[in-house]
Amino acid sequence: EVDWRARPCGQRPLMAPIPPGAGDDGGRGDTEFDYIVVGAGSAGCALAGRLAAVRPRARIALLESGKDTIHERSIATPHDWATNLSGRSDYDYVTESQSGLGQRWLRYPRGRGLGGTSLINALIYSRGFREDWDRMPEGWQSNDLASTFESLEAKLNLTTVAPGPFGLSVIAAAKSLGVSKGGADHWEHSGIMDGARAAVDARTGRRADVYRAFGADRCNVVLIGGTAAKVLFEAAGGEHVAVAIQLRSSRRLVRVRAGGEIILSAGAVDTPKLLQLSGVGPPALLGKLGIPLVRDLPVGYGLKDHTLLAVGAQSTVALDPAKDFAPHGTEGFINDEANGVQLMILDGVALHGLLPIVVGSIMNKPGCFSGLLRPFMRYVMAPLIRLLVKWGPVRRAVSQVVGINVCLTRPTSVGSVMIRSSDPARAPAIDPNILGSEEDRQAMLGGLALAQRIFAAEPVAKVAKVVNGPGKQRLPEWIRENCGSYWHPTGTCAIGPCLDNELRVLGLRALRVADASALPVHPRVPTQAACMAVGWRCAELLLLAHQES
Repeated sequence: EVDWRARPCGQRPLMAPIPPGAGDDGGRGDTEFDYIVVGAGSAGCALAGRLAAVRPRARIALLESGKDTIHERSIATPHDWATNLSGRSDYDYVTESQSGLGQRWLRYPRGRGLGGTSLINALIYSRGFREDWDRMPEGWQSNDLASTFESLEAKLNLTTVAPGPFGLSVIAAAKSLGVSKGGADHWEHSGIMDGARAAVDARTGRRADVYRAFGADRCNVVLIGGTAAKVLFEAAGGEHVAVAIQLRSSRRLVRVRAGGEIILSAGAVDTPKLLQLSGVGPPALLGKLGIPLVRDLPVGYGLKDHTLLAVGAQSTVALDPAKDFAPHGTEGFINDEANGVQLMILDGVALHGLLPIVVGSIMNKPGCFSGLLRPFMRYVMAPLIRLLVKWGPVRRAVSQVVGINVCLTRPTSVGSVMIRSSDPARAPAIDPNILGSEEDRQAMLGGLALAQRIFAAEPVAKVAKVVNGPGKQRLPEWIRENCGSYWHPTGTCAIGPCLDNELRVLGLRALRVADASALPVHPRVPTQAACMAVGWRCAELLLLAHQES
């Protein structure tokens, strides 16, 4: 027997193709594994690395469609995070037209490569509120996951960010308005959270490399470059058993051995897409597209996402990029429980990368040329803007822009992710239903009112002047025209309607889901840490299942 004991593999080749003729498959190129993990994002890397450590003799396949781009300068440098949106590490999805936003569509970045969306996100790390986890099912509550978060954080070597001059002014203004300071432990709390933890390696100052930090590069993890087209099932004893992943670019299969399992960690957009393509989902949708039904489940429904509204200001005092900014631009948070919103305190260090999105949002109005806007922004306007902000005077001017993002973190609106055809190469229809409910619209009005009061308070008014606000425009109209997504989708294959408490897909064998789509409670914080925790916890559930068998 091959000894697959886990050990670091150093500079072994990455993204290896399936060896031709490997396995007992008649030369088709199929290969068998004990476990197949689909997707090397935050959840998939935590899962594969933890599983490789606790089951050192198991052979694990980690399937990923993107490349190893963590060492590219724009990805590794925290303040350049936004320059990677619409780049080669981004699937660059867009939403359906949003009725709550005046029929505007939105960009919907989803990462690809070793690290997934952790390659292109804003590097915010938060465990979330204990109260949110305590609304989860048994085994998923805050006390159950406390040690999981401690293990994750020990491997990530997180950076703790102190607020700079603008952040300190916002905190002082909030205190003058009666906002209290939040708790001092590593959980999220109501009130002022001055400073934040970032997924930035404290030793190197670079973006955290979740693939290597979690040990997903161990030698019993075989990294396979390819895109999953569907999960294949076989009938056994009146049940359907997941037996293989079919790759999109070839007829080769990645097979799971008898007694093994397939785990989907492709994210809240691509996991429901893959399940629906495989015949697991709403019967009406699958029947319309000619996909044979394997299991009737509400896969793709239940999408929840945070809404974001940026209020920008010009600093009236000079800020020094060398000492006055956070590495990724986020200096702290104010959690407003009354309205269900979170105010994010921003300096200008990352704005140069966000300018193409800001300009695109301004231009994105319903009309006859809207279908041309996306390629125009991606291939013409965005490169021109990024070239312009490299010029010293422009870069310095942009860095003096500060702001507060009003983030709706307790949405009542629910959306969906649905495939458009049986072609796996086609992007799904993503409808986050932003501001689809009156409750959400009222919550954003309340959050914006708090942000305006903070800007008007003396500690902020004497150091910054609002340049991007509603002015004389009616607030509901301004919110509708300027809101976007915070890009934290969850719930599209959730525990309860689609999964049991151990992440197994209901009514199917040898198939689990471990990513943000599994979360039945939408966290009131950015979701990267939650995804990592789901992946890590899934590895422990797989170990327990192996021991019991």
